Amino acid sequence: MKIRSVVMYFLLGLTIASLFFAFEFLEGESNATILAKKQALVDKKENSKELAKIKAYVEKHNPELYSEYLQANQTLKKSRLEYNQSVESDKFLGFKNFKMFAYSFFPTLLLLFYVIYHLYLTTKSKKSNLGVKLIHKVFLLYLSTRLYWAFQPAADLSKGEYYILAIITTVLVSFSVWLFHKKELTWNRKVKKKLMKVSYYAMVNCEEDKAEDMAKIIEQPIK
Repeated sequence: MKIRSVVMYFLLGLTIASLFFAFEFLEGESNATILAKKQALVDKKENSKELAKIKAYVEKHNPELYSEYLQANQTLKKSRLEYNQSVESDKFLGFKNFKMFAYSFFPTLLLLFYVIYHLYLTTKSKKSNLGVKLIHKVFLLYLSTRLYWAFQPAADLSKGEYYILAIITTVLVSFSVWLFHKKELTWNRKVKKKLMKVSYYAMVNCEEDKAEDMAKIIEQPIK
């Protein structure tokens, strides 16, 4: 494989990897949003103070109205508690519900199997292309990260540990694909040797007038 081609595929793989993980280097919220959020918290505290004054005033000057407020507030608290309990019961492995987990996990898992299969086909191909293998491994790394990240809400791992785990997985899967291919080649060689022995035995022991037909039949599995 030409050096120019290797460099081209390397740059392509680097570009794909950069696009996959570019979000890690982007800010989630703008400075304006962060400042607005802080101001909203300050205003909320001030509002709570003023509301406390109003409650105290109503309790003192209109006990009946304040009693109605307490009853309504208790009903609201009960409803909120039931709602929160229902939300908690719907959660699955840290996700809002099983649907959200399935949305994150299953498509990623299927794509991962697809990439592994094509990595195997590339490894198996006689026209082996290191660049294509590199691209497959970049996709494998990304999908491994996505797969582990699906369990992030339920696991106590840092972001760095997830990426390390994904890299280890990529290396192990790539090695497993290569090892499987080597085992397959060894098995095929053994089968061909046995076929050759059987073919030789059949040729030696067949009748002379059928030797030509036997040779034509035997040629097919030997190729």
